[in-house]
Amino acid sequence: MVNYISPVREKHFMPTFSIAQLRSSKVQDLGAGNMRTFKATVDQLAAAGIKHVCLQPIHEVAVDIASLFSRTSMNALSHRLLDLSEIPEVKELLALRKSVADTLARANRVTQGSTTNLGLVEVEYPAVLEKAFERFSLSNHSQRTRQFNFFCEEHSWWLDKYAYFKGLKERFGHLPMEQWDRAYADLSSSKAQEFMGVNKDRINYHKYVQMETYRQVREGLDYARTKGIEEIEVLVGVGTSRESAEGFLMPDMFDFARQIGCFPEPENGYPIQLWGFLAEKDNDALLEFKVKSFQNLNELGINRIGIDHACGFLGGYTTFPVYDPQLLAQGQYRVLNAADPRDAKIAEEGGRWVFKPETEEAERKAFAQKVLFALLEKVPDMKFTAETVGDFHRRVAAEEAIQAAVARGRDITLMRSLPWEDVPLAAYGPNDRLSLTHDMPALTGLLTAQAGDHNYGWIDGQRAGKFLNRFGILAPGLTKPLSVSELTTKFMMEVHRRIIAGSGAETVVMPLASLYTLSPDHLNAGRWQYTNIQPGTSGEIGNPMGNWEQRLPVIEGLDLVNIRESTGTDFRPFGSVGILSYPDDLFQAQVKDVVAEAVAYRAAAGKWTVWQPTESQRPLMEIAVTYTGTTGSDEKAWARFNVADLGFDSGSNYVFYDLVSGKGYKKTGQELLNNGLHVGLQAETPDRPGSNRHHFVVFKEELV
Repeated sequence: MVNYISPVREKHFMPTFSIAQLRSSKVQDLGAGNMRTFKATVDQLAAAGIKHVCLQPIHEVAVDIASLFSRTSMNALSHRLLDLSEIPEVKELLALRKSVADTLARANRVTQGSTTNLGLVEVEYPAVLEKAFERFSLSNHSQRTRQFNFFCEEHSWWLDKYAYFKGLKERFGHLPMEQWDRAYADLSSSKAQEFMGVNKDRINYHKYVQMETYRQVREGLDYARTKGIEEIEVLVGVGTSRESAEGFLMPDMFDFARQIGCFPEPENGYPIQLWGFLAEKDNDALLEFKVKSFQNLNELGINRIGIDHACGFLGGYTTFPVYDPQLLAQGQYRVLNAADPRDAKIAEEGGRWVFKPETEEAERKAFAQKVLFALLEKVPDMKFTAETVGDFHRRVAAEEAIQAAVARGRDITLMRSLPWEDVPLAAYGPNDRLSLTHDMPALTGLLTAQAGDHNYGWIDGQRAGKFLNRFGILAPGLTKPLSVSELTTKFMMEVHRRIIAGSGAETVVMPLASLYTLSPDHLNAGRWQYTNIQPGTSGEIGNPMGNWEQRLPVIEGLDLVNIRESTGTDFRPFGSVGILSYPDDLFQAQVKDVVAEAVAYRAAAGKWTVWQPTESQRPLMEIAVTYTGTTGSDEKAWARFNVADLGFDSGSNYVFYDLVSGKGYKKTGQELLNNGLHVGLQAETPDRPGSNRHHFVVFKEELV
């Protein structure tokens, strides 16, 4: 008899989302969510009792870029987050306020689709911000001026170079940065001094935009806390874009000619990835700059930072050449394109490890300890999450450093990326943060291999079956991924419940988009569920894949209260899946104790659904058998499985209730021990739905 496990402690459920992908029926926007939309989302989350949220990156990206991880500054925030109507200069100037209202009303007709309209945002926002800055410059509003002066002084350590660089980019932006006059990279040069004098107002404009963005973001985060959101995490991207103040003005910290990236991972469907982020130099100046950047987020109101690619952050990044080395020797700057096989080969051959595997592991581990403890010392109030998916050596160095910090009482969790690991869910510990995904396939994508018409070739039937097994769902003999037409909301609710409650991890991070699929109206394989549809492909605005441009339905249409009640947060582990072996590969069988009350299975009609026992029913186990061969019209193929190790009692009688056919079969314990489990199945045809499989729920006869 199975001992049902009682809830042992509360778990934290943390939806993750980008602010741009949010949509509210109460907010007019120009094609992307903003801080007003964030507040509307917080209202819904808080009403459902959700107290933890994880934000996708909020740093500035280039005007033509959609990818949130392609930041152009370690500290500048994205002006796309702004609610234009809340800018003080807009509110106080009637003509500007009316202009913004009219623009929002006109845009309402072209912002209702399933994608963002970042192009429109990047056209309209600067137009409004420049008028607002003009009003600010001409006004005698002493309090606002004091705010500006204080902000500029407090943030001068990064803001001065950032705003100066933005001005340079406006002047030289039509040229690749390699062709800019290098004299401007020395702020003490006569050219730089003259530029700053002539363009003082323009430089102050960029400082003004940052002041207002910081103000609105801080106010929005404060609002979330007043509503009961206890923890606000923000994901921080791997590095900083080459075309940035860091890239042009900080050569002592960054190597402009090399970029952070990733060697090919064919087993996960990834080609070589050239991320275009500056390679970093190992020195104290860079470490201090990084630490101050983290302090900056802490002071903004973020109380947990998620470090993307922490195995590189702590264990050393892999870097690749930016330019074609042969042409570079001739003074030509041709940037390598990872999509070009020739360039990909050149980049891979020029790839380097900061610390060589095997021979420099002591140096790698010392580096990881130095970086992490410098960070913890300077930002003592900040909590951290580290995504350590990566190669063995860097992962070991990163996780050993983290374990040492945890042993000293620091709050650091490991982001366990569920799709890429084999750890049983019940084996996760309280310091693990179970992440369904943050920039990879959504849950429906992991099961169906589809994102709209895009197919994930690396997800086959075996991989989809592995995902289901990790959730305690028997799926023997899957020959292909699931079809979205086979999914039901009841089944998806059960999968979500198991992900949230079935592990030992104290916090479970799940895309907000995945929760929409618990409604029949949104249970599909649409691209709208994704932030990044295919890593390693373009992140530009208007990219063919739609990466980073998908938008959610209105948040008010999501029944979060019902979802929270249905999925729960209590710790309720489920049994692990075992294999019943049989010499003939055409028969495959799996078995599991029924620890979680519900049993998920594929019904005769092909739909994945859930069977729920009554209060009086106490099933012992479930056994699923699938036949993958072909048979004649009336023939059955037979198999006999040895079940002697499953705990059957020779003196008891058992009922095998088949959820697929709805039929029950009586077996004596002695018969099962002596002769095994004898099953006959035949190929499934349209007139014989479900004839190729059994999904038994097994009871002792007196307990049926």
